[in-house]
Amino acid sequence: MLIAHRILEGFNQKVNAFVDLQSNQFNFYGNKDLPKDIFEDPEHWFYPISPNSYYSSIKAIHASSKDFPHKSELYAIAKDMHTICKSVNKMRFSMEDYMIQNDLTLVEHQIGIFTQLQHCASLYDRYYEVNDQLHNLINLIVLETNSTSERRQRYDKIQKSLKSSLEAIRYGFDNELDTDIAILTKQNTILQKEIARDRPLAEIQTALKEGLLILNDYKKGLPIPEKYTLYGPAYYYYNVELASVVNRYGKGLIANANKILFKEDPDQILLLEEPHYFKVVLPKKEIPLEQSKEVIKTLPSKLEKRKVAISQTTIEVKQKKLLLEIFDHRQEDGDIISLNFNGHWILEEKQLKKSPLKIVVELNDEGENYLILHAVNLGELPPNTIAVRYYLDGIRKMVVLNSDLNQSEMIRIKRITDDN
Repeated sequence: MLIAHRILEGFNQKVNAFVDLQSNQFNFYGNKDLPKDIFEDPEHWFYPISPNSYYSSIKAIHASSKDFPHKSELYAIAKDMHTICKSVNKMRFSMEDYMIQNDLTLVEHQIGIFTQLQHCASLYDRYYEVNDQLHNLINLIVLETNSTSERRQRYDKIQKSLKSSLEAIRYGFDNELDTDIAILTKQNTILQKEIARDRPLAEIQTALKEGLLILNDYKKGLPIPEKYTLYGPAYYYYNVELASVVNRYGKGLIANANKILFKEDPDQILLLEEPHYFKVVLPKKEIPLEQSKEVIKTLPSKLEKRKVAISQTTIEVKQKKLLLEIFDHRQEDGDIISLNFNGHWILEEKQLKKSPLKIVVELNDEGENYLILHAVNLGELPPNTIAVRYYLDGIRKMVVLNSDLNQSEMIRIKRITDDN
């Protein structure tokens, strides 16, 4: 996804040259320099084992009679990831063809390329959600099988704090960074003491030390390179700085930790790297991008033949893209739910856990925005209840929705400004 990410940034920069935006070259390769399917990677340019090969193995295990913990859930996640990767790989060629075949000095063709770029951004958001589901599933399997060493537990703390830091930077949860920095600082001190007798830890400690410097630079608000000004500090510090510390195409903290864990026990579950996110830089001048969303003027009173009750609480946010964390805040009692956002099912028949399920939604610029909880069952402790966590100005907020088999609860989502 990183390679495709760089290609998409290049497309965005190219079209910028035809509008009122600064255009920069972020990389010096294009589709012609890469395999037709970067997720197949037949010559192993990028992976020892390609993502497509991993997917084929998981698919075969799912189809076999082999007993494997949560193999159906793992296959569902792998299938989603595979589908997203196929779509991204296809888009890099269709967008290039579009730009070659059309005159980008014409507004209608600029609209076409920006619309496609926005679709790619949505694919990256969806990949982020699915990757988070994989994190939760792996944590559950590790917990159930009790297959974690003391070293793995420590690396887990580092990984989770880095993941949390990336998320805080992306969504502006700056108030939560202090907790992550404190955990990472403590783990860095432990690693420094161990390096004398365990040299392979040096690469991990070096990467972690750099990660801490990056986090402190971000908190200080230090200037970013001029070519990233239009993208903003969050994009730069997430994609260019901190993700490069975590992932193998950089300092490789996770990859080096996995080498040590694999040497310790080849059968234990390894750590996950973190995906990049993609953002489209849109022109300042008015370009009427195609709107796939209908303006919602009236809130629905019924859904699936059930009455819809409107919550007295409103979710107030400032960002257009909103990260929602959905979880069972009480006892896990088998609640199965579906979620409807602005008339579209964004979650269907999902059993809730204590671990939050993360979903990224994009608010309409005009009209209403809403989220409806639809109960599929009542669990062991009726009614069906969920907690929805979100952030405003970096402060964690939470609302609770209740539904039963006769009535669904809706909450309005309102985008506000500092003037409100």
